[in-house]
Amino acid sequence: MKPLLTYASPVWGHAAKTNINLLETAQNLIIRQICNAHWYMRNKDLRIACNIPTIRQTIRKLAINFFNNIDDSDNASINEISPYFSHFSVKRPRDNLVNPDFN
Repeated sequence: MKPLLTYASPVWGHAAKTNINLLETAQNLIIRQICNAHWYMRNKDLRIACNIPTIRQTIRKLAINFFNNIDDSDNASINEISPYFSHFSVKRPRDNLVNPDFN
């Protein structure tokens, strides 16, 4: 299910926190059903026991890999694109996703 939940996630830099929370909720429900967990078990404990990262962690990892692959690409069309401008006062999708404080 994770590929379905994280489809095109490297471009979700400006996605609302509520949308990411919906995906987190879906992931928690799926894990809970797979593990046949009781209602009093915490989602965090289930993820740790099953060694499953959160959706936010997965999205961040996918985004870092995606943007690193773009930077290292041999494709002529991609290399013609101007370098990525990063500045603290400008909020861009790449900065939002790769930032460790991505929420």
